[in-house]
Amino acid sequence: IKNIQHWNFECDDEKIITLIFDKKNSKVNVFNQETLTELDQILNVIQQNYREAKALIIRSAKTGSFIAGAD
Repeated sequence: IKNIQHWNFECDDEKIITLIFDKKNSKVNVFNQETLTELDQILNVIQQNYREAKALIIRSAKTGSFIAGAD
């Protein structure tokens, strides 16, 4: 996926997708227009290309918290 800076995902052999939030250049993850737009793009790719997925896990790459807030 082009121009995605804050998210990454992987699909394992059991068809479980892990979506990882890691806001670039930030100590904590914060939702803003850019991160939500990227999330929408990734979810569309997953929906179109991973139809056989059994589960979607969303986690943070930051330690200690998932999301600190929204701008």
